[in-house]
Amino acid sequence: MLALLVFKNAKGTGSASNKALKFTPFGRWDAYTRGGFAIMPHVSAPLSLKLATKDTMSQFFSLSFFIAYSAAVLQLSFLAFSDVLDDGILTYIAVGLGISSAPAIRLFQKWRHAKSASYLITDEPGQTPFHQRLINFPLLIVFSTFGFIGLISISNHIFASEEVHVEKFVVKAIGKKRVRYDLFEYILISNGDYATSLNLGETPKTTYSVGDKLEVTLKTGLWGYYIVEDVVNGG
Repeated sequence: MLALLVFKNAKGTGSASNKALKFTPFGRWDAYTRGGFAIMPHVSAPLSLKLATKDTMSQFFSLSFFIAYSAAVLQLSFLAFSDVLDDGILTYIAVGLGISSAPAIRLFQKWRHAKSASYLITDEPGQTPFHQRLINFPLLIVFSTFGFIGLISISNHIFASEEVHVEKFVVKAIGKKRVRYDLFEYILISNGDYATSLNLGETPKTTYSVGDKLEVTLKTGLWGYYIVEDVVNGG
């Protein structure tokens, strides 16, 4: 529409038309109409575009947090539960407790600061105490999850049964897992009913091969799952 009004007000052709465009009051730029087109003036981004950008950044942060959180949980659970025949259930319990306890901790923080539990998360993190900021809630989830992983793992071993028994397992796979900057070797052992990726450490003393038959000494942990106490290569 703007270009049409400019062309109607311009008289003549060629350089005359270009001159009219150059000094038109509808824009503050030097425009040329080669090929019959005029350059449109610059306008600021609409509010909807700014909101879309903000939503995109929020989604990117959420996705990045989910990926980092999942990777950290997998690495820590490998160190904490690799000798437990639980099929990952203790990890799921720790994650569930960590996520569900984060809002409760947030409420306590709010109550302790202002004796009020009116908000879990505020909208203006730059003008509020740290315990009310948006970044604090994901950190609560991370720390509470790690805390429950450590609590379950330690209590499972400390209060384990003293009775032991031996079962035969088979090495199903051999591999390596990286935990931050360290590389740990492991063997996947199974007896048909239970299986676990047993952590051998960074420099294992014993070499295993796929198909090796093992005699594994087990005891029952506090949470009802067997703990690998010792492994002997049965040939």
